[in-house]
Amino acid sequence: MAKTPPAPLTSEQRQGVLQALTNAPAPQTAADLFKRLPAALGLKRPQVEEVLAAGVTEGSLVPCPATTAKGKPRFWHQTLAAWLTPPLRDLLSAATEPLSAAPLAKLLTLGVKVSEADLQPVLDQLCQSGDVHRYPPATAKGKPRYATRSPAELLRPAILRVLTTKGGLPLPKLVAALKGTDPGLIQQTVEQLCQERQLFVHPPLGKGGGKSAGKSAQSCFKTTPIAPLEFLEEVRTALRKTVPTLQAAGVPPEELRRALVQLATEVGIPLATAAMAGQPATGSHIPASSFPANSYAGSGPTGSVPGPPGPSVPAGAPTVDLVSLMRQLNPGADTGTLIGAAELRQRAGLPKEEFDRQAVALARAGRISLHEHDFRSRLSPEEQAQLIHDGAGRYYTGLSLRQ
Repeated sequence: MAKTPPAPLTSEQRQGVLQALTNAPAPQTAADLFKRLPAALGLKRPQVEEVLAAGVTEGSLVPCPATTAKGKPRFWHQTLAAWLTPPLRDLLSAATEPLSAAPLAKLLTLGVKVSEADLQPVLDQLCQSGDVHRYPPATAKGKPRYATRSPAELLRPAILRVLTTKGGLPLPKLVAALKGTDPGLIQQTVEQLCQERQLFVHPPLGKGGGKSAGKSAQSCFKTTPIAPLEFLEEVRTALRKTVPTLQAAGVPPEELRRALVQLATEVGIPLATAAMAGQPATGSHIPASSFPANSYAGSGPTGSVPGPPGPSVPAGAPTVDLVSLMRQLNPGADTGTLIGAAELRQRAGLPKEEFDRQAVALARAGRISLHEHDFRSRLSPEEQAQLIHDGAGRYYTGLSLRQ
């Protein structure tokens, strides 16, 4: 006995299938869509396949490729490109580095899992249109990466990030760290950053002036300017050994200062005799008599910290431009970045008492703010010794330029 053919589909049944597909969060196979249909429609899966095929023929539905080689074809009311392009472009625009299809698929938040197979043709299409740039893999076994920004746009923050993390690198090592990027473009971008003073070339010198650098040493690129004292450590050590001997032998301070001026001039450093004789350098030291009597800039609850006048200036005390050193240590100093007291003292090369006196003087003059330590009692004596002491019982962890 022949089977009775199924009754023709009603318009209500066809509309129910199409509505369920429109409401689906992603393309559906016939089997997946059949599971989403209400039982009241009384449909069987072959009838669902019939509606889908008719929709493709009429142009109201779009066929989508299967997610796997052996998978079934899928159907939806829009193309993969129309579905995925807007969120994919937003995701790539927000990314700080190129991403391959796999992490992009995981990062897309569409309420349903997106496969690499769905993303790849969309990425290829965006690359063809110029909306997205294709980058080489980051590793030998990696896959192509993608970004909306050009290599030149992404390279600047990438270079600064690498050099900030590494603390400085010669150009060949920087090229190696930026895998897959054109070396010529890296060199060109580094040169531009140096012209803009976002990067600084550090010579291949050891701290003693070149002896420990070696013949194969290379110039290094860093995000901070050169600190000359780092390269004069041997000079400083020699002076600390020699000067006390000369003082013990009765050499007058004026003769020592004159000798230092002569040495500096011989190596090409113009040095005013008046400055070496203990006169204040412009913007570095202000006599204590000109300070406000009872306050200087700080970070206490009211923005000012009371304190007595600082100690008198010792005769012949070295004066260092701490403000300039703060800017050398961190380019963000002019925007209020906090500079650690211990780091600045080491860079200045001053004895602790003299450094503290000059820092307090600058604070009293309103040029810097001193940031007070709230829990000094918890610090060890060695840690407390790293803080700035104002002579009135207050201790400070760092300094920042007044805005």
